Amino acid sequence: MEGVKFLLENGAKPGQRDKQGNAPAHVIPLYADEITLELLRHLAPDPRYLKKGNRAGLRVFDRMEVWALTAVKGGPYQPVLDWLAEQKKAHPDLVEQRASNQRKRKQRRFQVKSSTIVLDLGPESRSVRHIAPRFQAVGRILYLGFPRFIPWSLQEPILESWAASEGFEIWALNEDSVKPGLLGEGLEPFMKDLRSVVQALLPELGPKFVLVDSSFGPGTFLAWELRPFITGLLIINVHLFNAPDFEQTDLAQKIRKRMAYLGETYGKRDYDSILTLLPDFMYPTGGASGVEDTKRKYKEALEGASANFWEMAMLQPSYNFEHTTGMFTSLPVWPLESPPVLLASSDQAPLVVVGEAMQRLQQIMPGSKLEFIPNSKWSWHLEGPDVIANVSQMLSSLLPLGNQSDVRVCKELQVEDLPLLSPCGAVPVISMESCGPNCEAPCCKSCESCKASSLGKACPVQ
Repeated sequence: MEGVKFLLENGAKPGQRDKQGNAPAHVIPLYADEITLELLRHLAPDPRYLKKGNRAGLRVFDRMEVWALTAVKGGPYQPVLDWLAEQKKAHPDLVEQRASNQRKRKQRRFQVKSSTIVLDLGPESRSVRHIAPRFQAVGRILYLGFPRFIPWSLQEPILESWAASEGFEIWALNEDSVKPGLLGEGLEPFMKDLRSVVQALLPELGPKFVLVDSSFGPGTFLAWELRPFITGLLIINVHLFNAPDFEQTDLAQKIRKRMAYLGETYGKRDYDSILTLLPDFMYPTGGASGVEDTKRKYKEALEGASANFWEMAMLQPSYNFEHTTGMFTSLPVWPLESPPVLLASSDQAPLVVVGEAMQRLQQIMPGSKLEFIPNSKWSWHLEGPDVIANVSQMLSSLLPLGNQSDVRVCKELQVEDLPLLSPCGAVPVISMESCGPNCEAPCCKSCESCKASSLGKACPVQ
């Protein structure tokens, strides 16, 4: 606090902004104590500063009010709420009427069928969810759906709505498609296992699809390896891609302890403590009553969650902290000539954990576009229909016109560009040879290794 006073007394301006449009009051550390309120009074000395919005459109006033509603074990931090109420009474124009996204939501137009695909990985099998409209789909999506703390039962209805309203065919990897225990063994074991699952799935997916990464980090490396196949890429709320020297800071040690605590709490399946934590990672849609309703639905989902979910929730927080930065820094340069990439960052997510991570991701993916999910902390699946509608709209903007099944594999694709493919794998290796004198399409070197024909499906290359 003394440092802030010194800077203000010596000419620092509370209206200055960073490259994300944040004023100093946007980044006040949110702790339920008197220092937070004192910082707010000094950095937002009049309504002009409370009204300031950043690039995401988030105002200082809204950030503080939303946080204060659930700041103390899911309940209100009254001193900040009382001060904000005084400001609203003195300055009625602080109350902003937000337009609903109801117009963005499309009605369910098509019947949808959901099923489980069992992939043969040799000594074992894995399950993948398949969600499709009951007609030829307009686009194909590979969805990575193992974000920490979000059970699959809360994700699947969203994917079904995509299929029903937009006609997307979706293959979804969730916590039961992978081996969560490998998260405790370091970076490579989990990455290798996830590669093997996707490799076995590629004949089903076909040559072109949109990749939606809602893994919050552990699955994002696949964007690099699947780049020749994808026509668009949506990455949502990557966590803990930190600066190289971050680990030596005091803040890093606090976050490491926090991640360990979160993993321990989920590892114990301590429902009461988990529900107390819920407001930390979801926007309180509908105020206090809305939070209670979400808690009830979340508890029901936890009660039906698989053992793999609990293991994922226990291990992923520390895995992200220890390995996400190393994973991204080891990846090759993202080619500028790539399919469209949209990075979706929740506008009220923790700055260090999510906000700065998404900014660093944009820096290593030239040509990508960073957009914000309004009124979201980071668990977008839990935050109501308006937030889901915004994410759905982002996805729709990536889908190409026409049916993706008609798109042929690019002739410039080289085998060495795609680590997932190998001559010994279940997926056909692409040759630049043609089928014959009158055929310009690339063919497989070996149909014997392709599972498509045995399943009665069309060749994934042609």
